[in-house]
Amino acid sequence: MNLKITFNELQREIGRHLGFNRVPSEWSADEAFDVADIIRRGESAFYWGNGDLEIPSHKWSFLCATEKVGLIAETANYDLPDDFIRLHSSFTFTSAERMALLASATEESIRNKRAVENLSGDPVYYAVRAKPQIENRYELLVYPTPDEAGVIEYTYEKSPMRLSEANPHHLGNAAHSQTLLMSCIMQADKSLNKEDVEANAQSKADFIECLRASISIDQQVYGQ
Repeated sequence: MNLKITFNELQREIGRHLGFNRVPSEWSADEAFDVADIIRRGESAFYWGNGDLEIPSHKWSFLCATEKVGLIAETANYDLPDDFIRLHSSFTFTSAERMALLASATEESIRNKRAVENLSGDPVYYAVRAKPQIENRYELLVYPTPDEAGVIEYTYEKSPMRLSEANPHHLGNAAHSQTLLMSCIMQADKSLNKEDVEANAQSKADFIECLRASISIDQQVYGQ
């Protein structure tokens, strides 16, 4: 039996903590909106933390994905995945016969290089930029422009999909479920139990304890 908490279980736990009816379908509209906001903030605090936790930032192994870009002759810009947040490792050719590592450059420097001398050949430099006029999408710029097909590989941090009935499972394994739950309980106390200072302090302490344990587990994935 999988011990990983589901979206519906998370709803029930939060509702129970707040004294709501234990059946989410019987909640009022305001209660449903409150729990949805709490889960969203709880996910965010779990995946990326926040400034008042006094814990060094951690890059979760389950937020990192390795991807390939198929280079096309005479094509200099490439779309990055929809869930791309930021680069985790540099771009490298997968073929041993080609220069392994591309050097990071600014978008401006690549535009300048193209304007001065728009060379073709194996890319040497890369830059990542937000796609103009397209929200939350990024693209890869390379220079020189490829003159033949090839494949480069990279690792990036991805944006998780929000939990829902259609997407019921959080990223990471069941060992992190309690951490996500405690993150949501902390958010519930912060938003709806503001006057209860003791409860807020306790839920924050509980989340920090779980978060430290989750980070320790995840560091073993990296071999740290």
